[in-house]
Amino acid sequence: AENILMALFRNIERGQTPEKLAENDYLMKCMMRMLATVREAIAPAHALLLDHLAKILAEIAKNPSNPRFSQFLFESIAALVRYTVAAQPDSLAAFEQQLFPPFTMILSQDVAEFQPYVFQILSQMLELHPGAAGLPEAYASLLPPILTPACWENRGNVPALVRLVRAFLAKHQADFKCVLYYTYTVLCTQHRHNRNNRTKHPH
Repeated sequence: AENILMALFRNIERGQTPEKLAENDYLMKCMMRMLATVREAIAPAHALLLDHLAKILAEIAKNPSNPRFSQFLFESIAALVRYTVAAQPDSLAAFEQQLFPPFTMILSQDVAEFQPYVFQILSQMLELHPGAAGLPEAYASLLPPILTPACWENRGNVPALVRLVRAFLAKHQADFKCVLYYTYTVLCTQHRHNRNNRTKHPH
């Protein structure tokens, strides 16, 4: 399976631009299905595969051009996380180390097409942390930004954001008041924004 996956990467990575990399969604769909087929057996090769997936993600995020390719890429990442961590729980830290930089870039540069996928995989990784471990610091730093009105104005983000907030609460009940405070701030800000718009543009 590893040889087949590497052959797929070689074909995909022939593209020299973000658009060319994402041109053939069939190749990325094959990768996703291969990972779903071999499941935990792929764990020994996860580091090499993750390196390729993360680099492809960072590149195509510069100019998203093929939604189907993007979907299959994120589903491949999610499958690799799921099956590898099931076989090797200690590998979770490596996934976070490799994925947080492109994820942070996507969120900071407001790559709207990718944000729902990023929130879903962040939720997935956070849920895989042992409950007794509490809320990892890297995730805690994401809480204020994801509760800003701008994140929630994109309806496509909402289901993934709800899952992520639930994961926050499940991992650190002590932060419940913090979450409520930020949520209250978001709602108040959004209410003022809507009221100002009505004032400026009365019917």
